[in-house]
Amino acid sequence: MKKIMIFAAFAAALALSASCNKEVSNDAPGQTALRTVTFNALPTDTKTVFGDKTGSKYPVLWQEGDKINYTFNFGDIPTTPLAVTPSADGTTASFSGSFEEAESYQFIFVGPAEAFKSRNKSNGTIMVEFPSGQTSTAASPDPSAQILYANTGEITTLPESLEVNFSHLAAYLHLQFSNVALGDAVVQAVNITSDDYYIAGRLFYKFNDGVFEDSTSSMFHTIAVATTTLNDVWCALRPVDLSGKSLTVVVSTDKGTLTKTVNMPSSAALTGGKIGKFTVDMTGVVMESPVIYKAVTNANQLHIGDKVIIAAADVEQAFAMSTGQNTNNRSQAGVTKTLTEITNPSDEVEIIKLEDGVIPGHFALKATGAANSGYLYAASLDGAYNYLRTQANININASWAISIETITIEDVTTENAAVIVADSPAPASNVIRHNPGSVLFSAYQPTSKQKAVMLYRLDEPADETPRFNATLPGGSSVNSEAHSVTIYVFSNVAWTASVSGEGASLNETSGTGNAILTLSVPENTDTENTKSYSVTVSTTAAVSTPSIVLTITQSKKPDASGIKVGTVLFHEQYWTGGVDNQTVAQYNASGDASTVVYGGASVTYTSDASSKLMKWTNGGSVGNVFLPTSYSGALSTDDIAVNLRLQKNGGWWKIADVPCIGVKKATLTYKLNRSGLSYYTPSTETTGVTFTDGASTSGTSDWGKAYNEYTYTVNFTNTLSKFDFKINDTHSSNHVYIADVKVVVTEMY
Repeated sequence: MKKIMIFAAFAAALALSASCNKEVSNDAPGQTALRTVTFNALPTDTKTVFGDKTGSKYPVLWQEGDKINYTFNFGDIPTTPLAVTPSADGTTASFSGSFEEAESYQFIFVGPAEAFKSRNKSNGTIMVEFPSGQTSTAASPDPSAQILYANTGEITTLPESLEVNFSHLAAYLHLQFSNVALGDAVVQAVNITSDDYYIAGRLFYKFNDGVFEDSTSSMFHTIAVATTTLNDVWCALRPVDLSGKSLTVVVSTDKGTLTKTVNMPSSAALTGGKIGKFTVDMTGVVMESPVIYKAVTNANQLHIGDKVIIAAADVEQAFAMSTGQNTNNRSQAGVTKTLTEITNPSDEVEIIKLEDGVIPGHFALKATGAANSGYLYAASLDGAYNYLRTQANININASWAISIETITIEDVTTENAAVIVADSPAPASNVIRHNPGSVLFSAYQPTSKQKAVMLYRLDEPADETPRFNATLPGGSSVNSEAHSVTIYVFSNVAWTASVSGEGASLNETSGTGNAILTLSVPENTDTENTKSYSVTVSTTAAVSTPSIVLTITQSKKPDASGIKVGTVLFHEQYWTGGVDNQTVAQYNASGDASTVVYGGASVTYTSDASSKLMKWTNGGSVGNVFLPTSYSGALSTDDIAVNLRLQKNGGWWKIADVPCIGVKKATLTYKLNRSGLSYYTPSTETTGVTFTDGASTSGTSDWGKAYNEYTYTVNFTNTLSKFDFKINDTHSSNHVYIADVKVVVTEMY
């Protein structure tokens, strides 16, 4: 394999001439003097191209519109990169920026600007991204993949002239093909895969050592190179020693694929700035049928069991959701795609299998990639963050309504856009979108300016296996009041339904496919006995369980005479069964909720959009999540160690319909992780209820976490049967965590 040195990236220097102009002309307090520095570059920037080869060397040329980014003294990477002004022949360029005066100066430059992801001075690393999807030009790799780097080192002053040497972080492959049996097939792309190394994605560069290290996510074994010819196929990749290793090269065409495993020679180290050029001999390689995913243009085309790809809707963005699950989002992988189809996706493109969500008509998105299999879910339902994560189970956060619409985002109209929405309260980060700036897919608020996505479905017959099931999503128990009970039917066959039990009725008794039924039950006025109702949902289809019986138990009517001094009207201790980032309304609807209410009465939880449950994770950082002294479980019992966080400056939690028949006074207590009696007060919307005698005492939990217990007297008029109360956080700076909320009777009429 012949290696060619790129002349401009190694031999030439970047001259920096600094004109030190004060942009702030006075010394008013709070103003910082800035230095405007103009950098004059010989060979460099982000969207570079190779010039015509001279001998064995390729000069690197600048282009209009190039941008470069930097970190100054390891500060934040600017959101606005520096624009480059190239010379007429492209061999030189200049760019400038303004920087605060400092005792010393150090610049690290990276181009293209979008390749620079993060910096860590203590670790001596920067993170750069090698695109997993690239477009080969006739004479050079994709300019967006040619990653350039310069480090000034620490200097004490900015002189009038400063030389900075730029080098290429990327290595390059230049492939040519021989003996290819294409026939009338049209080339669409070439996928290059190294099973031994990650060759694209986000990687750490140790600038003191000059070596790359793997990161923890968004790394790829495959680079998808868009090209229409096999004469010269270029790509950029992470420097890697392929000596004695192999590469798998897949040529994608409109008629199918040709695959060849290339065994590399014993000396095949691809280093930054070097070009590895070799010919791929395709003798004897037979074309295989293409794997085609077709664009979904109507939601009726989707069925349970379908395999789909979520991809960027922008035709210029040749990316789809990848198998790489980052902490809070999914990375992107290169694909060969048009507005109508994706062909031959690599193993690093996430193939999603559609399953039933927890609501009929909604889908669960089963990620099938081996590394991060599970169900995609919107992990920040309050909208505070843009999170898309993977979990093992299907719940309401992992149930998605899918529609195909024409939508407009920032004056860009997209036809056949897939609107994929988690069934969660608005406003919420619950819509899957593509973020091309951060090269990822995640869940965003519906008003977000992130870009639309499309769905592509594997072109194969839909699974017609009969499916049939029926469930009680709200649990099998209700209180004595009249109720409308929801029943979910999951089916692709015909079914019938019937009910037994005095006074009960169903809104529908037959149907085909998914359905939501409503069972109406009357009030149970019996103070001695419970009641039960049975709903039978059946099908004649060939399924394993053709008849499902759902039994609903109704509590007896509470006897008012049962309330006395010492009776616990309400108690919520640790939100047992709560889920991280869950809203209290979702928790209240869960059959796992640990709410205690006198007589089994039904209460209703509501809160502001930002308040949510927070779970303590064993072994992790506990932050302000706390456990009061009365907690007696082992600290590793995660399912009990759950608090409610109220958002600062206006967060609240309301509990409605707490029984209080015949009660004159009660004590309300709750434990918080912060002090401040005036900030965390109760209130009520029930006429005839007041709170008095507020007090706060401090304590320490059984594992050393401080808390404050708040106590109030609740006063009732003689005519009330139910009341509500709200706990508020009016502090402007602090969130507050709540546990062990209790109302106990102290005086009866």
